[in-house]
Amino acid sequence: MNLHLIQADNAIRQDILIHNEDELIHAMNHFELRGGGGTDFRPAFEYVNQLCAEKKFSNLRGLLYFTDGMGTYPAKRPAYDTAFLFLGERFDDANVPPWAMKVVLDEEEFTGAAARPQSTLADALAEEDDLYRDLNNS
Repeated sequence: MNLHLIQADNAIRQDILIHNEDELIHAMNHFELRGGGGTDFRPAFEYVNQLCAEKKFSNLRGLLYFTDGMGTYPAKRPAYDTAFLFLGERFDDANVPPWAMKVVLDEEEFTGAAARPQSTLADALAEEDDLYRDLNNS
């Protein structure tokens, strides 16, 4: 596993590199929201592009961006698939670029996944992976 949990608003605020399920569980259990300023999605894309150029990814499958949608989007499509994920009904997807996928997550279902016992965390991650594959193939 090579997962970057990146927090950004108008700049990169944190990048946690996760290699395995134990590190993922630790990150989830100790998660603290960073930033909160005006949102500009472009620095996050520039950062991911830099990681790609530095060969930090061998096969980047895509970028999942959790957001309320209120921010400045990149004008140009990146070289990797991108999905903007919105939680519940509190979002603005009017300016999502046509090259990006839009996914609205049910807030109760999503927050319930975080409360699942660790023994089912792998199942929850597999469900998210299936969702990404379904979006990628549609």
